[in-house]
This record gives sequence, C-alpha cells and structure tokens, in this order.
Amino acid sequence: MKRLFFIMLLIMLEFLQAQAKMNFEVDYAKFKYDSVSNFVEVYYLVDASVLTPKPDSSGFLSQAVLNFVIFNPVTKDTIAGNSYKYEKFYNDSTELRAPNQSQLGLLSYAVPLGKYTLEATIYDANNLKKWQKKTQEIIIENFESAYVKVSDIELAVNIKQMDEQQKSIFYKNSYEVLPNPSGLYTDNSPVLFYYSEIYNLKSLADTSYLITKSLFNSRNQKMTSQSKSVRSDVNSIVDVGLFQLKNYPTDKYYIMIEITDPVTRRISSSVRSFILYNPNVKDSVVAYNVSGTYMQSEFVNMSEEECDLMFDQCKYIAVENETDEYKSLRTEESKKEYMYNFWLKRDPNPGTMINELKSDYMQRVDFVNRNYGNFNSAGYKSDRGRIYLIYGAPDDIERYPNEKDKKPYEIWTYQSIEGGVYFVFADVRGISRYELMHSTKNGEMKDPEWERRIATE
Repeated sequence: MKRLFFIMLLIMLEFLQAQAKMNFEVDYAKFKYDSVSNFVEVYYLVDASVLTPKPDSSGFLSQAVLNFVIFNPVTKDTIAGNSYKYEKFYNDSTELRAPNQSQLGLLSYAVPLGKYTLEATIYDANNLKKWQKKTQEIIIENFESAYVKVSDIELAVNIKQMDEQQKSIFYKNSYEVLPNPSGLYTDNSPVLFYYSEIYNLKSLADTSYLITKSLFNSRNQKMTSQSKSVRSDVNSIVDVGLFQLKNYPTDKYYIMIEITDPVTRRISSSVRSFILYNPNVKDSVVAYNVSGTYMQSEFVNMSEEECDLMFDQCKYIAVENETDEYKSLRTEESKKEYMYNFWLKRDPNPGTMINELKSDYMQRVDFVNRNYGNFNSAGYKSDRGRIYLIYGAPDDIERYPNEKDKKPYEIWTYQSIEGGVYFVFADVRGISRYELMHSTKNGEMKDPEWERRIATE
C-alpha cells in the first residue's frame, strides 16, 4: 500500500513540476497537397517567461531547443521533422518580468498518406531538467477524391487579409492566420477565428452548394448556426470566419463546417473542438468539468460500464483502500460519484478549468491502447502499458526486433527516476505482446539473467 501511494505521489509531483516549469503548446492541421500526401502545418507556442535566463555582458539570454518529429508508430521510421534553437534576449531584469512573452511558430511538412505520431519536445538550454514532450496522432487522408472534402479546421486568435509580399510565416491564400495551438479561449479573448479549405467542388451535381457553420456544446446542443447558398465555378476555395464567444458559458465546444449538395443531399464535413473559459456567464447544467460540483461534471453522464473501465485503467495509481472501496460499490450512481471524487482529490490545480493530472493520465491511456494493445487485450493491461501509465514516456527506447540469437526485446530508460533506471521487455511468446523481463527500478521485477530467458538457442 505504501509503495502504491508513493508511486501515485511521484506521478503527481513529476507532472506538477513539469507543468510549473514549461508552457509549451502544440497543434496541427492538414490540408490538400497532392494525391499521395497532405500538407501538415504544425503550430506551437513557447512561453519565454518560464525559461531560465542566463546573464551575459549586455543583458540576459533565454534559450530553448525544440525538436519536432513525425514518425510511423509501427515501424518507428521518421517521416519528417526538424530541430532548432529558440532565443529570447532581455536588456535588463525589468524586461524579464514583462507580461505576454509567448512566441508563436509554424512548421510545415509534406506527409504521405497513413497513420503517424507527432512528437514535439522542448528543452530549456540553460537548465536541461526543464523540458516537456507532446504527442498527438495524425491520420493523413486523401483529399483528392470523387467528392467534396473539407480540410482540418485551424483555430486562430486572429485572421486578416495580407499581401504575400509582407513576408509572414503565417501567410497562406491571401490571409495571415495566427494559430491558437492551445485551443483555449477565455473571457479576455472571446473571439474564435477559424480557417479551412474546401476541395473538389466541381464534383457537385450543380455549381451551387450549401455551406453551414455551426457551434455545439459538450452536450451536442447547437448554440448557433449560419447557412448560405454559394455558387462557384472553381474546384477549391478558402473559408475563413469567426465566432463571438462572450455570451457562452465555460464548456467544451465543437465547430462544424458542412458542405451540402442541394441535388444529392450528400454532406461533407469537418469538426474541431476547443475549450472556452468564461466565468462571467453561468450555466447551471454545464457538462464539462471545470472544478465545479459533481452535478456539473462529465461523470454525471457516464454509464456504469464507462466508470468500471476508467477505474480499471486507473488502477495503477489507485491506493489499496480505493480498489476495495470501488469493488464494494453496487450502483451506477455511486460509481459515478466515486470516480468524480477519485479525480477531484488528485486535481493539482483545483482553481483551473481542467484537471491537468487526469487529462495527462487519460492521454497516456489513449497512447498505450493505440500502441501496445493486440487482438485480444487492451494496451493499458500490458506490461509496457502499465509502465508507461505509471512513469510516463521513457527518455530513451532501444529496440532490438531482429537479433539473431534473441527474441525481440526493448530497453526503456528513465534518467530522472532514482538516478536512472531501465526496464527490459521481450516478446517471449512471439505474439507481439512484450512482457517485463527485468528492471533496475525499486519495487519492479528483477532478473539479472534476463538475457538467458530471451535467448533463442
């Protein structure tokens, strides 16, 4: 019980420490490129105020190293990526304390059709203990088809018409589009701008079509909608617009852009979510949990099966008495309330609108299910899944899939735990189910002769 409590505490402390040290946001959007690739734009935001300033002869210099890579999660082959150094110079200590030191950036890649992982990492060049990693799944679809397609919707903080000669990295198709990588809008910035592209319009049965832009809340209630009939003789168009959010309450929302063929009634659409934090407008039935009461939380609408699944996924951070308590529950309502309180007491920042620990942990669950599951078992139940959920992403993975005298195995290294530890996993049964063979981490399986166990001869 003490070990489990210590593990839970370690996860919370590590996550809080990372969040307190770095503020790094990453997002992406996909647009048409050619018949075998998409044009992927990666947007990022760096908060220079959390970087470590280093004095020099004329002031202070903050530096960060940013790495971006898009890779195949199965073969681990790198498809695209690059790395560069970000620098921010300050003339004196007064400038160090200046507000709004966020820096937006954009990178673009031509990525072939397929399923990939985007991994973005930032390191403080003056303090290597300060770093943060973001991962997202990217599915590259074919925008060249026999019917209308709508690109991803890019969220923006501002869009304005611009001449190409003005040389902005955010310029495209006659507009300067300043992205919003966080996907967060607030009462201080209550206007959401968006950018999208619509392709293959000549495939329509008529030269006119209906375009509808709608906004839905987390309960799938339509908040506003605008439709208009458009006539066009070109094959592709750009669509930009905005939503005024100041009258809407705090919640998770969805933008939907729909193209309807008036003859066939066939619809093509694109959807994008975002978060609005607006404490000035109250909603007594808001479903998105923003540090309110149980009745305002997402758990109210969960089923008993969903609660059971979530607790099973979270069993690695549950203390012993919590496992016994949950097993004793007999009603759906009691399980929903229990899961609400389970995460409430683990919320590192109750005053913020999102439980950061829960968000991070459930993102880990999604990652391990996509990468470490197989045909008969979810990824979170695997040994690699358990280790990833407890300790997070390893600092390094050595993969040995085709050794002549050994079964496939991997070595995961964590530099910041107990002065540096590693875990060895092997596919001893030949079913792509890697099992933990050995670890130097206290409390985990130890077998100094693990190499003998995975030998093929």
